[in-house]
Amino acid sequence: MGEVSLKLPKAKITGSVGMRFAPKYPAFLVDASIELPTGIPLGFVSITGFRGLLGFRYVATKKAAGLKVEDSWYEYYKHPKAGINIRKFSGPPDSLQYDSPFSIGAGATFETTGGSILTLRAMLLLSLPTLFYIEAGLSVLGDRLGPIEKDQSTPPFLPWLPLEMIRWNWPQEQIFKCQQLVEKSSSYMLY
Repeated sequence: MGEVSLKLPKAKITGSVGMRFAPKYPAFLVDASIELPTGIPLGFVSITGFRGLLGFRYVATKKAAGLKVEDSWYEYYKHPKAGINIRKFSGPPDSLQYDSPFSIGAGATFETTGGSILTLRAMLLLSLPTLFYIEAGLSVLGDRLGPIEKDQSTPPFLPWLPLEMIRWNWPQEQIFKCQQLVEKSSSYMLY
């Protein structure tokens, strides 16, 4: 596991990259972010930061965050530090119990162009087969929200939705029957 941070003081740009790599399996997890001093304008909104996460054979698990299976996903979010980071992902050999595990995530910070009337910090994570996660923190007439790794403040509005994936173990013939039924019903809709 390795992490690197970069800060350009004169340009006021900060960035970071974290990576976990297991060449034996093969498996990897990369989490990169950048924060800009001035937003990139998109109409009345400006993007002030980006974040991307990509992993193969690494999945978000409560165990990796030091929690029990019975603990809530909110506890996962808050423990030991708020947010999603590479320390909260299980890799090989723990992740080998899943079929083709992977993770992909994207995040951004936004503010209204010309000032901080509204600032928004959003993150979307799909970590199959364990978790689908959406977070969006909104601040009105407050300080600019930075990336969760650096800005641990809880915004006044923090809607988030963690959906734990359920693994269906249907027999192959049942799946085939469902597929035939869908194909038959869709062919009726065409006429």
